[in-house]
Amino acid sequence: MELNLVEEETLFIPEDQLPSQYLEHIEKTYPTYFSMGGERSRGEWVYFLRSKGYIGLFPLRGSVLVRVEPKIPCLSVWKMITSSMGVLEAMEPEKVHSVAGLSHALVANYVRIVGERLDRGLLWDYRSAEEGGRPIRGRIIGPEVKRLPLVRCRYDEGGYDHRANQKILWTLHNLSSMVLEQELFDRIRRLIRKLTPKVSLKHVADDLTLIRFPRLYSEYRTLNILSKFILAHSTPVISSGQSSTLPFIFHMPTLFEEAVASWMHRSFSSRVVVKRQWSIPLKGVNSLCFKIDLALLAKETLQPIVIFDTKYKGDRNPSTADVHQVASYAVETSARHAVLLYPQKNIEHTEFFVGPIKVLTLGFDFQKTDWSDIALDIYNFVDSLIESHS
Repeated sequence: MELNLVEEETLFIPEDQLPSQYLEHIEKTYPTYFSMGGERSRGEWVYFLRSKGYIGLFPLRGSVLVRVEPKIPCLSVWKMITSSMGVLEAMEPEKVHSVAGLSHALVANYVRIVGERLDRGLLWDYRSAEEGGRPIRGRIIGPEVKRLPLVRCRYDEGGYDHRANQKILWTLHNLSSMVLEQELFDRIRRLIRKLTPKVSLKHVADDLTLIRFPRLYSEYRTLNILSKFILAHSTPVISSGQSSTLPFIFHMPTLFEEAVASWMHRSFSSRVVVKRQWSIPLKGVNSLCFKIDLALLAKETLQPIVIFDTKYKGDRNPSTADVHQVASYAVETSARHAVLLYPQKNIEHTEFFVGPIKVLTLGFDFQKTDWSDIALDIYNFVDSLIESHS
């Protein structure tokens, strides 16, 4: 049995179609992800269930599964995922049509990259070591000594038990306990068998960002990002159900913001300072602060050029509250441009002034296949602002 929802849409369930224990399970296990309740309609009690911006697979007791699909095409979500991690080149394009397909594509790409790296060889970790020979009694006579004495020396030795390899093995073990598709499961187990004799199974907590991987081992950066993403989105409270894929969960507003921020950083970080989740303390005694989704600052003066606020909404026009919010950010930072960003192209293009601040609405055309085309209007707008500011 499945309960199928679309994010931000409410599902109404008659009382006789879902036993109360399942609703209690949702309320107890997934309070962060769903809002729910009940009301009487036409003499019958009806439950309602609504996602709080999350998509994914939520196993319940037995074979019951709550499936929350995104309101935008799954291929668009896939583009957000790859962009948010900055691994566009490494991740093969996938034809994904459901939230289950998203997690499957992510795991399949991870397994593929690990397999390719194993075929070329693992990263070797060098360590300094010392070794001493037997003590020698008497005098060293010199060239007449037929057998040279063993002397103490220091040398470099290494092995495959590197933190980067440990993190890969840890991720694979987590995947093996959750992936139910037989072909993918077999590939994961084969990789684990290859790694186990050489690498310790350890929970590597750090993200390895301080390690400078040699050019020939550049895939390790991608694998580290993917490991972090996979482990973060397969939370402990989500256990495997009857689906043949990982029970992944994505918070779509956060994913959209991360994808936009990553694209901005790749496109403009050589010319301006890109700030994400920028905290601006307000004047006063209450220690309140604004937290701005994204801002671009001039490199020389750190003067804000434009303020962005990502709005993962289906609205075609900005609400008054959204305009007040982004305009307040611009006033506080002295930015002259404030932009509301939406995850769809079919929005009403709005351009007006709030005092000296120019407010615009722009959208991403996720129907395109290339990120340079997806955000073409936004790129041209930001490029012109940077040029004029320079």
